[in-house]
Amino acid sequence: MYGFRVNNIQANVKAHFFISVLLAVLVTVFFGGTVAAEHLAENRTKPYQVVIVRHADKKDKSKDSALSVAGKNRANALGEILEKWNVQYIHSTKWRRTYHTAYPAAESASKEIMIYQSLSQLAEQVQLSGGKHLVIGHSNTVNEIVQNLGGTPGGSIDSKEYDRLYLLEANCSGQVATKIFSYPAQKEHIQAALLKGLPECQGIGASEARLPNP
Repeated sequence: MYGFRVNNIQANVKAHFFISVLLAVLVTVFFGGTVAAEHLAENRTKPYQVVIVRHADKKDKSKDSALSVAGKNRANALGEILEKWNVQYIHSTKWRRTYHTAYPAAESASKEIMIYQSLSQLAEQVQLSGGKHLVIGHSNTVNEIVQNLGGTPGGSIDSKEYDRLYLLEANCSGQVATKIFSYPAQKEHIQAALLKGLPECQGIGASEARLPNP
């Protein structure tokens, strides 16, 4: 009789333990999933327009070359193309050729040039902040920047190619459109594309658009 009571008690203990574990798992899944969903919503991308170019023509082959006369003219032309776009963020590497390419646009828009080092962090910053960005890169980084932002890069950039301009546009559903221009030759086409502006996301809001595919 005593043995029966012990076995019965042990069975009840096991049952209670199983139920406790099950409840703990359900609570964790429910509340953990809710927190994760809220975190994801907070970290989704906003719609953006991003202009990405390689630095303008450099003066020589030195490590930190300045711009050539042609490069300065191209940088000024870029500033003129973007003049009515109302760029909000301007990104450059630390090198003179990229910084000087960005300078005319920054001066025209009265914006600070932000120095970036990590391409992945740059992409994350653009995706989370949304808005209008100008990014100046290098022949071996421009296409990677495009890809990191969900765009479709073109072919590799030759050492003598300075006129390629990417325009990436992310909409409220996270879809990214890629347009490629030659600047300053296609000035009017670029300006027309830029002046379409950013979409206004209804319902969930711009901050809750999906992240584009890497």
